[in-house]
Amino acid sequence: MDDCLKYFKTVLTKVNPNKLFQIPSWIPMLHDPIIEFDLEPPTYRQITNIIRKMKTPGSPCPLDQISIISFKRCPYLRTYLTELNQAVWLSGSVPDEWKKACTILIHKEKLC
Repeated sequence: MDDCLKYFKTVLTKVNPNKLFQIPSWIPMLHDPIIEFDLEPPTYRQITNIIRKMKTPGSPCPLDQISIISFKRCPYLRTYLTELNQAVWLSGSVPDEWKKACTILIHKEKLC
């Protein structure tokens, strides 16, 4: 646990790390997959199923401020999201905006 804490403290305190991620030695290697990867773009049904499973009470994404409730209640948005995902999938290139992330760390006190 100390190795894990030290690793993430180092990684998450860097202002702008410009190096590729290297898997730490303490993370076990995964076995090769048994099921072949489906190379087809995601379908409307698959995206809808994922959205339905997402928790509603969460906050909207800080990058776009869109709540998951909008996607759960509006089939038109899910259709647009499906078309957008399929276009990106088929192009083989991820837009730069999709490569950005926002991590919000929340300190939790020990309750021991």
